[in-house]
Amino acid sequence: MTMCSQTAAKAGDITLFSFGYWGCGSATTALVNAIDEAEAQRGFEPPIWADIRISRSVRAAGFRDRKFEDLLEARYVWMPDLGNKRVEERRKGIEIRNPAAAKELLQLALERPVRRVIFFCSCEYPVFCHRKAVGQLVLKCAREQPAKVTVIEWPGEEPGTLTIDVSPATLRQVERQQTKSIAIPASMALGAAAALPWGTVATLQAGEDQMKVLVGPASFNAAGSHLRVFPDEPGTRANSKAFRSGLGYSRLTR
Repeated sequence: MTMCSQTAAKAGDITLFSFGYWGCGSATTALVNAIDEAEAQRGFEPPIWADIRISRSVRAAGFRDRKFEDLLEARYVWMPDLGNKRVEERRKGIEIRNPAAAKELLQLALERPVRRVIFFCSCEYPVFCHRKAVGQLVLKCAREQPAKVTVIEWPGEEPGTLTIDVSPATLRQVERQQTKSIAIPASMALGAAAALPWGTVATLQAGEDQMKVLVGPASFNAAGSHLRVFPDEPGTRANSKAFRSGLGYSRLTR
């Protein structure tokens, strides 16, 4: 019997999201509300947040100690066994404290498919983070499940294209690579902004002037909400694919 064989199977496809809260520590309420709205628009209940940090003694105020747990109450679970023990030991690299705990994370997702799971830590990019290793462990457990299980960085989905009207000043800032964020368009609901796939090709338009860049989902801080923009990334579909693959935004499926 393997470490994953006792996990209960459920019918239907299951998606687990990984997430890095980098930059959002001062606006956790706005972050949670936007993601709840995004999931509601997709037909799901507000998600469970699984904290896979080995320690909660961090600088980000909204994620320090019990702060995020107090905000979410029953929708929060701390899973330090899925943390990177090398962080505690101040060593480089990734070593999951207890890989067998991945079955518990998968179980959370299987128990109630209408309430999806987001497992998170602080790192900005999944490709450099231990949450990538945790996702792979979850998929290893999922080999024994009849359900199709997918692990992908929040918000998932495949990128498309959109046009965003911006001010001439904003367009100049992006062109000069002086900013990494833009205002969320008034026509875009906050939930839709939070669910905007990484690597979406956006045409930024100021009158007759425009440029194409890659953008990502809404981020939140003390200054408010905004869309992430990558001004140094050419706004093409081919580059979007390379961008997603290089930073770990592509889906993993069992």
